[in-house]
Amino acid sequence: ASGPLSEPVALKCRIPTEITVPPELQVVIGSPVELNPGVLGEGAAPLDSVKVDVTSSDPSIVTAEGYTIKGVAVGKARLQSAVGAITSVTGVEVLEKVVSEALTLRDGANRSFTLQPAYYLVVIETKVDPRLKQGVTVSWSGAVCDNQPENTSLRFNCRVEEAATMTVTNPQMGIGATVTGTLNAYRAPG
Repeated sequence: ASGPLSEPVALKCRIPTEITVPPELQVVIGSPVELNPGVLGEGAAPLDSVKVDVTSSDPSIVTAEGYTIKGVAVGKARLQSAVGAITSVTGVEVLEKVVSEALTLRDGANRSFTLQPAYYLVVIETKVDPRLKQGVTVSWSGAVCDNQPENTSLRFNCRVEEAATMTVTNPQMGIGATVTGTLNAYRAPG
């Protein structure tokens, strides 16, 4: 008669110790983004195929469907990513795109945009020959916002209290080149 057999078996535990997520995220209404949380185990080793639960602190501002993050309304909220008792938090700012325009401005030309009362994030990117040290300026009429000095790339906030005009100018240089690029203005929390 033989007794029970036993044999040692090595087990590898996959115990999460950390969830990696970005500390901040900007989401534009109508343009969902993927969060892609990473899960790390002992020794900061990546753990694949570990499901992370993502929840919103305010679903009226931002929602999480799996790892797809969707902006619902302009505002701020937090996303919590969790695996058991391990959690990480991402601050979210939801923006609404109100102007999205291609810009083409000849030397000395300008283009005006009317903005309604709100708090805005304005982003202007131009494509110019870097040797020309040329860009665009921004000036305001009807708003107490800072004029922006000439630059190839501008990113700034402004609170418009009543309808105002923002003018983007390619400063006259006499022999200056045409500037092309994009302008995006977003309603932002603030």
